[in-house]
Amino acid sequence: YASPTPVIGQGRVVLHFGTYGTVCLDTTTTTPRWTRRDINCDHIVGPGSSPVLYEDLLIFPVDGGDVQYVLALDKHSGKEAWKTTRSVDYRNLIPDFRKAFNTPLLVEADGRTQLISAGAEAAMAYDPESGKELWRVRFNGFSSSSRPVAGGGMVLVPTGYGRLEILAVRTDGRHDVTDTHVAWSRFRNVPSTPSPLVIDDLIYMVSDGGIATCLNLADGTELWKKRIGAEYSASLLHADGRIYYFSREGKI
Repeated sequence: YASPTPVIGQGRVVLHFGTYGTVCLDTTTTTPRWTRRDINCDHIVGPGSSPVLYEDLLIFPVDGGDVQYVLALDKHSGKEAWKTTRSVDYRNLIPDFRKAFNTPLLVEADGRTQLISAGAEAAMAYDPESGKELWRVRFNGFSSSSRPVAGGGMVLVPTGYGRLEILAVRTDGRHDVTDTHVAWSRFRNVPSTPSPLVIDDLIYMVSDGGIATCLNLADGTELWKKRIGAEYSASLLHADGRIYYFSREGKI
Protein backbone atom coordinates (compact mmCIF):
# COMPACT_ATOMS: atom_id res chain seq x y z
CA TYR A 1 0.00 0.00 0.00
CA ALA A 2 1.17 3.55 -0.71
CA SER A 3 -1.71 5.67 0.63
CA PRO A 4 0.31 7.78 3.13
CA THR A 5 1.88 10.87 1.55
CA PRO A 6 5.66 11.30 1.92
CA VAL A 7 6.91 14.31 3.87
CA ILE A 8 9.98 16.31 2.90
CA GLY A 9 12.29 18.47 5.02
CA GLN A 10 15.70 20.01 4.54
CA GLY A 11 18.01 17.24 3.37
CA ARG A 12 15.58 14.39 3.95
CA VAL A 13 12.38 12.81 2.71
CA VAL A 14 10.38 10.34 4.81
CA LEU A 15 8.39 7.54 3.19
CA HIS A 16 5.82 6.00 5.50
CA PHE A 17 3.93 2.76 4.86
CA GLY A 18 2.25 2.27 8.23
CA THR A 19 2.88 -1.15 9.71
CA TYR A 20 5.04 -2.11 6.71
CA GLY A 21 7.79 0.33 7.60
CA THR A 22 9.11 3.89 7.60
CA VAL A 23 12.32 5.08 5.94
CA CYS A 24 14.14 8.41 5.92
CA LEU A 25 16.18 9.05 2.77
CA ASP A 26 18.96 11.56 2.18
CA THR A 27 17.70 13.86 -0.59
CA THR A 28 21.19 14.27 -2.08
CA THR A 29 22.43 10.68 -2.10
CA THR A 30 19.03 8.88 -1.84
CA THR A 31 20.59 6.51 0.71
CA PRO A 32 18.62 5.63 3.85
CA ARG A 33 19.47 7.63 6.95
CA TRP A 34 17.34 5.35 9.11
CA THR A 35 14.61 2.72 8.81
CA ARG A 36 11.92 1.48 11.21
CA ARG A 37 9.98 -1.75 10.66
CA ASP A 38 8.90 -2.36 14.25
CA ILE A 39 6.00 0.14 14.52
CA ASN A 40 3.19 -2.27 13.88
CA CYS A 41 -0.59 -2.36 14.05
CA ASP A 42 -3.50 -4.06 12.31
CA HIS A 43 -4.76 -1.47 9.81
CA ILE A 44 -7.40 -4.03 8.68
CA VAL A 45 -7.67 -2.42 5.22
CA GLY A 46 -4.14 -1.00 4.87
CA PRO A 47 -2.47 2.20 6.12
CA GLY A 48 -3.72 5.70 5.36
CA SER A 49 -2.32 8.23 7.88
CA SER A 50 0.45 10.48 6.60
CA PRO A 51 3.22 11.77 8.89
CA VAL A 52 3.97 15.42 9.67
CA LEU A 53 7.23 17.16 10.57
CA TYR A 54 7.47 19.48 13.57
CA GLU A 55 10.89 20.92 14.34
CA ASP A 56 13.07 17.83 15.01
CA LEU A 57 10.14 15.41 15.23
CA LEU A 58 8.33 13.16 12.78
CA ILE A 59 4.81 12.58 14.14
CA PHE A 60 2.10 10.17 13.01
CA PRO A 61 -0.84 8.25 14.51
CA VAL A 62 -0.97 4.47 14.83
CA ASP A 63 -4.71 3.74 14.91
CA GLY A 64 -5.29 0.07 14.19
CA GLY A 65 -7.88 -2.41 15.29
CA ASP A 66 -5.47 -3.60 17.98
CA VAL A 67 -3.51 -0.56 19.22
CA GLN A 68 -4.24 3.18 19.12
CA TYR A 69 -1.63 5.85 19.88
CA VAL A 70 0.28 8.83 18.47
CA LEU A 71 4.03 8.54 18.03
CA ALA A 72 6.87 11.05 17.59
CA LEU A 73 10.29 9.99 16.26
CA ASP A 74 13.50 11.97 16.22
CA LYS A 75 13.78 12.94 12.56
CA HIS A 76 17.58 12.59 12.62
CA SER A 77 17.81 9.10 14.11
CA GLY A 78 14.32 7.56 13.92
CA LYS A 79 14.37 6.89 17.68
CA GLU A 80 11.20 7.31 19.72
CA ALA A 81 10.81 10.78 21.26
CA TRP A 82 7.35 10.28 22.77
CA LYS A 83 4.34 8.00 22.56
CA THR A 84 0.81 8.86 23.75
CA THR A 85 -1.97 6.31 23.97
CA ARG A 86 -5.43 7.47 22.87
CA SER A 87 -7.53 8.48 25.90
CA VAL A 88 -10.54 6.45 24.73
CA ASP A 89 -11.76 3.16 26.16
CA TYR A 90 -12.05 0.92 23.08
CA ARG A 91 -12.57 -2.36 24.94
CA ASN A 92 -16.27 -2.69 24.12
CA LEU A 93 -15.80 -1.90 20.40
CA ILE A 94 -15.02 -4.42 17.69
CA PRO A 95 -11.59 -3.88 16.04
CA ASP A 96 -13.10 -2.33 12.90
CA PHE A 97 -14.61 0.49 15.00
CA ARG A 98 -11.26 1.28 16.69
CA LYS A 99 -9.26 2.17 13.58
CA ALA A 100 -8.65 5.52 11.86
CA PHE A 101 -6.60 6.85 8.95
CA ASN A 102 -6.25 10.52 9.81
CA THR A 103 -3.32 12.81 9.08
CA PRO A 104 -2.50 15.21 11.96
CA LEU A 105 -2.79 18.98 11.61
CA LEU A 106 -0.46 21.51 13.25
CA VAL A 107 -2.15 24.77 14.23
CA GLU A 108 -1.20 27.89 16.17
CA ALA A 109 -3.96 28.25 18.76
CA ASP A 110 -4.41 29.64 22.24
CA GLY A 111 -0.85 30.98 22.21
CA ARG A 112 0.83 27.65 21.42
CA THR A 113 1.28 25.04 18.71
CA GLN A 114 -1.29 22.25 18.87
CA LEU A 115 -1.20 18.92 17.05
CA ILE A 116 -4.77 17.97 16.11
CA SER A 117 -5.19 14.23 15.55
CA ALA A 118 -8.51 12.49 14.98
CA GLY A 119 -8.87 8.82 15.88
CA ALA A 120 -11.90 6.62 16.34
CA GLU A 121 -14.51 8.01 18.73
CA ALA A 122 -12.58 11.24 19.43
CA ALA A 123 -10.20 13.89 18.17
CA MET A 124 -7.41 15.12 20.41
CA ALA A 125 -5.13 18.14 20.59
CA TYR A 126 -1.59 17.35 21.75
CA ASP A 127 1.47 19.35 22.66
CA PRO A 128 3.73 18.33 19.73
CA GLU A 129 6.89 18.68 21.82
CA SER A 130 5.86 16.35 24.65
CA GLY A 131 2.80 14.43 23.40
CA LYS A 132 0.72 15.65 26.34
CA GLU A 133 -2.99 15.73 25.55
CA LEU A 134 -4.39 19.26 25.77
CA TRP A 135 -8.04 18.61 24.97
CA ARG A 136 -10.34 16.09 23.28
CA VAL A 137 -13.76 16.09 21.68
CA ARG A 138 -15.84 12.92 21.60
CA PHE A 139 -18.06 11.67 18.76
CA ASN A 140 -19.53 8.45 17.38
CA GLY A 141 -17.31 7.75 14.40
CA PHE A 142 -14.48 5.59 13.12
CA SER A 143 -12.24 5.09 10.05
CA SER A 144 -11.78 8.85 9.81
CA SER A 145 -9.57 9.85 6.88
CA SER A 146 -10.87 13.35 6.11
CA ARG A 147 -8.22 15.61 7.61
CA PRO A 148 -9.19 18.34 10.11
CA VAL A 149 -8.81 21.94 8.92
CA ALA A 150 -8.56 25.14 10.93
CA GLY A 151 -9.77 28.73 10.78
CA GLY A 152 -11.43 31.43 12.85
CA GLY A 153 -10.07 30.07 16.13
CA MET A 154 -11.68 26.69 15.47
CA VAL A 155 -10.75 23.27 14.17
CA LEU A 156 -13.21 21.56 11.81
CA VAL A 157 -13.24 17.82 12.50
CA PRO A 158 -15.03 15.38 10.14
CA THR A 159 -15.88 12.31 12.21
CA GLY A 160 -15.64 9.54 9.59
CA TYR A 161 -18.00 6.60 9.29
CA GLY A 162 -20.75 5.82 11.77
CA ARG A 163 -22.49 9.02 12.88
CA LEU A 164 -21.03 11.16 10.11
CA GLU A 165 -20.82 14.86 10.94
CA ILE A 166 -18.40 17.78 11.00
CA LEU A 167 -17.69 19.48 14.33
CA ALA A 168 -16.44 23.05 14.71
CA VAL A 169 -14.37 22.99 17.91
CA ARG A 170 -12.91 26.06 19.61
CA THR A 171 -9.24 25.46 20.39
CA ASP A 172 -8.94 27.22 23.76
CA GLY A 173 -10.35 24.40 25.89
CA ARG A 174 -8.77 21.89 28.24
CA HIS A 175 -9.51 18.22 28.89
CA ASP A 176 -12.91 17.01 27.57
CA VAL A 177 -14.44 19.88 25.58
CA THR A 178 -17.36 17.99 24.01
CA ASP A 179 -20.03 19.81 25.99
CA THR A 180 -18.33 23.21 26.17
CA HIS A 181 -16.36 24.06 23.02
CA VAL A 182 -18.30 22.70 20.01
CA ALA A 183 -19.46 25.91 18.32
CA TRP A 184 -21.63 24.08 15.78
CA SER A 185 -22.02 20.76 14.00
CA ARG A 186 -23.47 19.62 10.68
CA PHE A 187 -24.69 16.30 9.30
CA ARG A 188 -25.84 17.08 5.75
CA ASN A 189 -23.50 16.40 2.81
CA VAL A 190 -20.45 15.95 5.02
CA PRO A 191 -17.45 14.03 3.56
CA SER A 192 -16.26 10.81 5.15
CA THR A 193 -13.12 10.68 2.96
CA PRO A 194 -12.30 13.95 1.10
CA SER A 195 -10.76 16.70 3.24
CA PRO A 196 -12.46 20.12 3.20
CA LEU A 197 -10.92 23.56 2.63
CA VAL A 198 -11.05 26.73 4.68
CA ILE A 199 -10.55 29.89 2.60
CA ASP A 200 -10.94 33.19 4.47
CA ASP A 201 -14.25 32.81 6.35
CA LEU A 202 -15.73 30.04 4.18
CA ILE A 203 -15.62 26.23 4.23
CA TYR A 204 -15.71 24.25 0.99
CA MET A 205 -16.31 20.50 0.97
CA VAL A 206 -17.60 17.71 -1.21
CA SER A 207 -19.43 14.62 -0.02
CA ASP A 208 -18.27 11.18 -1.12
CA GLY A 209 -21.37 11.09 -3.31
CA GLY A 210 -20.57 14.30 -5.19
CA ILE A 211 -22.45 17.16 -3.51
CA ALA A 212 -20.29 20.29 -3.25
CA THR A 213 -21.16 22.67 -0.41
CA CYS A 214 -20.01 26.06 0.86
CA LEU A 215 -20.56 26.95 4.52
CA ASN A 216 -20.06 30.02 6.65
CA LEU A 217 -17.13 29.29 8.97
CA ALA A 218 -18.53 31.18 11.94
CA ASP A 219 -21.81 29.28 12.34
CA GLY A 220 -21.95 26.52 9.71
CA THR A 221 -24.72 28.19 7.70
CA GLU A 222 -25.04 26.76 4.19
CA LEU A 223 -24.39 29.40 1.53
CA TRP A 224 -24.70 27.17 -1.54
CA LYS A 225 -24.61 23.57 -2.67
CA LYS A 226 -24.36 21.89 -6.05
CA ARG A 227 -24.51 18.28 -7.19
CA ILE A 228 -21.41 17.85 -9.34
CA GLY A 229 -21.78 14.12 -9.92
CA ALA A 230 -19.41 11.15 -9.57
CA GLU A 231 -17.84 9.90 -6.34
CA TYR A 232 -15.02 11.55 -4.41
CA SER A 233 -12.19 10.45 -2.13
CA ALA A 234 -9.45 13.00 -2.88
CA SER A 235 -9.03 16.19 -0.88
CA LEU A 236 -9.95 19.52 -2.44
CA LEU A 237 -7.22 21.77 -3.84
CA HIS A 238 -7.22 25.58 -3.88
CA ALA A 239 -4.92 27.31 -6.36
CA ASP A 240 -4.99 30.62 -8.23
CA GLY A 241 -8.54 31.50 -7.22
CA ARG A 242 -10.06 28.15 -8.16
CA ILE A 243 -11.08 25.04 -6.23
CA TYR A 244 -10.39 21.69 -7.86
CA TYR A 245 -12.47 18.55 -7.25
CA PHE A 246 -10.90 15.21 -8.25
CA SER A 247 -13.36 12.35 -8.72
CA ARG A 248 -12.62 8.64 -8.36
CA GLU A 249 -13.40 8.24 -12.05
CA GLY A 250 -10.60 10.65 -13.01
CA LYS A 251 -12.78 13.66 -13.81
CA ILE A 252 -11.53 17.02 -12.56
